[in-house]
Amino acid sequence: MTTVTLHLHQTFKAKSFIKNILTTAQLWIERSYQRKQLLKLSYKQLEDIGLTYEQIRVEAKKPFWK
Repeated sequence: MTTVTLHLHQTFKAKSFIKNILTTAQLWIERSYQRKQLLKLSYKQLEDIGLTYEQIRVEAKKPFWK
């Protein structure tokens, strides 16, 4: 019988990996929230920030990861 032993050398630390996952999740949640808030702005508010409703609608339709 042949025994195969693998020695995996992790190139990253678990803490760093978990931190990256949490940071990414936080970014996705924030994007989703901000896009929902943009949809609530009035035409006057959109005009003040130099955006159109169509631009906001396109942004709001994007998936949270983009």
